[in-house]
Amino acid sequence: MVRIRRRLLFSVIALMFAFHNTAARADDDDSLTFAAPYVPESPLSGEIRIVCTEAMQHLAVLWHRGFLSFHPDVDFGIECKSTMEPVGTTAPSKNVVRLIGHQLSDRDVGQSDGETRIETRACLVGQELLAAVVHPDNPIMSLKWEPDDQPRILSQGSTMATAWGQLSPSQNSEPIAISLYGPDPSQAKYAFVERLLTDRSGTKPAMIANRSSQEMLSAVGSDLGGIAFHSVARGRPTEVKVLPLTVNGTTLDPFSPHAVAAGYPLFRPVHVAAAVDDSGAFDPLIDQFIRYVLSRDGQLDLIKDGYFPLSQEQLHRQEIKLGWEVLK
Repeated sequence: MVRIRRRLLFSVIALMFAFHNTAARADDDDSLTFAAPYVPESPLSGEIRIVCTEAMQHLAVLWHRGFLSFHPDVDFGIECKSTMEPVGTTAPSKNVVRLIGHQLSDRDVGQSDGETRIETRACLVGQELLAAVVHPDNPIMSLKWEPDDQPRILSQGSTMATAWGQLSPSQNSEPIAISLYGPDPSQAKYAFVERLLTDRSGTKPAMIANRSSQEMLSAVGSDLGGIAFHSVARGRPTEVKVLPLTVNGTTLDPFSPHAVAAGYPLFRPVHVAAAVDDSGAFDPLIDQFIRYVLSRDGQLDLIKDGYFPLSQEQLHRQEIKLGWEVLK
């Protein structure tokens, strides 16, 4: 088990970035120092159950291993299921932590679930970037988006384009119809992409669902007009072409280490949520686990799995939200 501690040298961190081959890992190099190291207050024991989607399972494993390196007497269980349900339905006890990769509902943020009466609190812990990918032979070189004129990506005026020539005129005389591929509707990313492409009239895009990311990439790689939105955390794919996003004239590469700082707009928040008591406090064991996730150690785990860590301002915001004066 690899134990990431406060004495890690910056050179080791750089090697970790290179090993995972995706350049987009943090807002900037200094962001690796924003979070304070995790310092356990006392030995802990008990049980933590993490609920997450299959796509976030590896991140859950990294956090569980990292936390165990400080608290070896804690028992962990990881359960993979949809996280589109209200938190209360998947957090029936005080020792359940849920990882969420979508915009939070009111109940997720901190209201009591009407059926379970469980009060929950959620906090931001990281960000996941999405990259547009197309067939390697698609002539388009970048996806242009001007939010003031185009309410949604892939739109032509107020409606979604139906052919690639509407977005980028080329020498190809044959019209290439746009085919949109997406994840399974039970996944949080499906709803994110759907909102991203729904036009002003409320018309939702026709999306071809796929059971896995690999199936989605294979479908795009065999369809000249195909496009999908791939998680940067899963690495740069080789069987399809990654499209930079040109926003208001500035071209942004989602795999750049400075993508977030430069304003790359296609990202999903990553939250953790858990039950709180009548005073609004987490169970002491859960509180320490969340402190670990928001610490330097936990944020390095996040980076290792390809996600973007929180900025200094975002970390400070979460400390205030959770009532922590200083992260320990």
